[in-house]
Amino acid sequence: MSFKTKSKHPIPIKNIFYMLTYAWDLYQERSLDEFSEEDSPDIYNLLAKVFLSSVKHLLKKGLEKSYDPALECSSTLKGKLDFNLSIKTQSFLNAKAWCNFDELSCNTLANKILKATLKQLLKLNLDETLKANSLELYLRLNQIEDYIIQKNDFSSIRLNKNNFHYKLAVNIAKLIHENSLASEDAQRQLFKDFEDEKFMWKLFESFIRNFYDNEQKKYNVRREHIDWQLKAAEDSGLSLLPKMETDISLESATEKIIIETKFYKEALVSKENTFNQALRNKKFHSKHLYQLFSYMKNTEAKGEDKALTGILLYPTVNYSLNESYFIGDTKLKIYTINLNQAWEGIHRDLLELI
Repeated sequence: MSFKTKSKHPIPIKNIFYMLTYAWDLYQERSLDEFSEEDSPDIYNLLAKVFLSSVKHLLKKGLEKSYDPALECSSTLKGKLDFNLSIKTQSFLNAKAWCNFDELSCNTLANKILKATLKQLLKLNLDETLKANSLELYLRLNQIEDYIIQKNDFSSIRLNKNNFHYKLAVNIAKLIHENSLASEDAQRQLFKDFEDEKFMWKLFESFIRNFYDNEQKKYNVRREHIDWQLKAAEDSGLSLLPKMETDISLESATEKIIIETKFYKEALVSKENTFNQALRNKKFHSKHLYQLFSYMKNTEAKGEDKALTGILLYPTVNYSLNESYFIGDTKLKIYTINLNQAWEGIHRDLLELI
């Protein structure tokens, strides 16, 4: 089974999930041995299956808890007495008093998001077994209040060493929430077009950056702001220049590699814009080359004594590219990575690229 992008290039759904786990910095949890592609006809069913497995794991480990403020009228004093409220309601006449106290509860934001996502899965066009499992888990979370996910909830969750094991489930919940929408039938929900080119571009970039950050030790990996090596005639002139920030910079004591990732339908363009023309009638995207060339020239102008390489990296379309050019000692490469191959091949090709 495969997931088709707008590039008309199928990507196996397991590879999409591997890319997601790198983008989420959860590459160590990418084992999918228990999941069969035959049982997951598309990326949505696979995401739901992994999400349900993650929730089961969290229940087995024990849900996180936090202290929430509570107010209760009780015959037993606990916490702090609310004297004014007790006088106002005359609770003392019944030998009771209003008390403010902190109560240990499972009603954390992360847990409420998990429950809300389980409820959302019941409305999606998924495998019936997954829906049944979603309902079972939803009912097991009966101690958690129902909740409607808000736009900024995911950015409000603070993961630390005590609840880091929530990261996979929370990230999948976020993806499900952001890529589903209500249908005309209010009882059902559908996934948005997961083939969105902007989404895949962002995923491709994050995947490549975190792959190199985790799978090699020679280079430090980061996004890098590059300053324009220009002198302005007016003091305010430099502030008008656009910001330059690399997708990925790999740097060692002697080398620097700047990688720009582009998830486009075609790495090459032509006036007629058809795939069947001879390769000689096609050209690289000029704006991609200009962008990378600008990064490299301004980096070079800083005078660092390091070997410099720039790479334009695309996913494979109808053909593979591995072209290299030189400007003095500076190297520029245009390369395509085949995402429609076994994961071991992707791993090998990306490491060989650098």
